[in-house]
Amino acid sequence: MPYKYEVSVIMPAYNSAKTIGRALKSLLEEQDFALPYEVIIELDPSKDDTLAIAKSFQAKHPELTIDAPETRMGIGKSRFEGLMKVQGKYFYFMDADDYLSKDCLSSLYKGIEESGADCFNCSFYWIDSSKGKTRRFMFARNAVLNHKQAFMAYFNDASMRGFCWSKIYSSEILKKRPLLCLGAPLDSQFEDAVLNCSLLHFSNKVAMSKKALYYYDHSQGESAMSSKRNNRAFRHVVVFALERYYLEQVADSEALSAFKHRLFRSYLSIRYDLSLDKKSGADKAYVSKVKKCFSLLKNMSVPLKKEGSFFEEDANGAWKD
Repeated sequence: MPYKYEVSVIMPAYNSAKTIGRALKSLLEEQDFALPYEVIIELDPSKDDTLAIAKSFQAKHPELTIDAPETRMGIGKSRFEGLMKVQGKYFYFMDADDYLSKDCLSSLYKGIEESGADCFNCSFYWIDSSKGKTRRFMFARNAVLNHKQAFMAYFNDASMRGFCWSKIYSSEILKKRPLLCLGAPLDSQFEDAVLNCSLLHFSNKVAMSKKALYYYDHSQGESAMSSKRNNRAFRHVVVFALERYYLEQVADSEALSAFKHRLFRSYLSIRYDLSLDKKSGADKAYVSKVKKCFSLLKNMSVPLKKEGSFFEEDANGAWKD
């Protein structure tokens, strides 16, 4: 079956009234992309005017679809639900907090089409949360990577970050299984890293560009993407465990080798997260729990078991056949 659109853009939203108008304007009214594309908003029940603002854009743009369930999904499940509605040749994620450069979709489309890659990764601008100053991401590079090289770059978390919105994928990936999405519990963090891990598992070729196309805005108020939590370190260990568990289940030896190679990098991330959690009041018992979990994670000689594990609840909500 031919695809109806060239690109499908998936946008999770929750309490995003302050920013979703700007996001949709940059996506629906300011792009220089001339080919047909659709926008899918997965809108969790919000306490503000997010839905009303989205509907005002839908009235002008019939290519915009809004899915607004009555029960909270959380951002991880929202992304997965959006994937199930894709009608485009390629799919791309955008957050309701942020906005796009005018050539974002055209550049992403050109990049993945001309490279013949399964995934194309771009650079971005970072808007500082305290001063609102825009900074360009420093570590981007131009490259074409095979499967193992892509996971090395991904787990190194430098030139290719875990963000969903820096990547456009071929929708042919969606025909393969199993996909993985962090869907439980609702307070999940770093859920995009787990989803990207499973999508990269099906990517034999990944192209990367230094061109910045996305504005990642940390200066706005609380929403699904920006809300703060005090269990950052534990959530991060859970995500690392979900990544490793998935790769073990699908027997991706090249990706697992890259995962093992990055364990020290992961350890540094957890130490940093613990410092933030301590500032938020984390006690010694919590710190001890995180360290114990990471100790289990780094023992690559013993396959991870979901049953009775510290990540079981998340894995039960994450595994999608």
